[in-house]
Amino acid sequence: MAEAGAAGRPQEVDDTSWHPAAQAAIASRITRGSLAAFVIDDEKSDVGENHGRALVLACAMVTLEDRLPGPGFPRGTSGSMSSVFVTPEHRGRGLARAVVSAGLSWLNEMGAEIVDLHATPDAERLYRSLGFSEARSLALRRVTHP
Repeated sequence: MAEAGAAGRPQEVDDTSWHPAAQAAIASRITRGSLAAFVIDDEKSDVGENHGRALVLACAMVTLEDRLPGPGFPRGTSGSMSSVFVTPEHRGRGLARAVVSAGLSWLNEMGAEIVDLHATPDAERLYRSLGFSEARSLALRRVTHP
């Protein structure tokens, strides 16, 4: 879901030290009602160690955030979409569109006035077809390194 250094940090993608913090944050935000995950799975996997368990085929996560209101943004309610993924062997079947659309519907129900995401080149066409366009401002990031 990311390339090494994609978030502006030098860690390799296979670094899992962030997993416990992510699990705690996800649980807390789901409890608060500010995060939702949309998943498509198979009913039972016949694949090796996953035999008999559901296997995730596609997913998308959305978060609801409060920002300061402004012109064209009167409530300050925004959303963010991340972790959109489809297993390589199931791509091109509409699964990404399904989970992204479900996430957008949830954000609409929650009152999000804008939704931000970072698109890969492969997914840009999908997001544009769902109404996403370039932001009017230049996105910059400052990362502090420990």
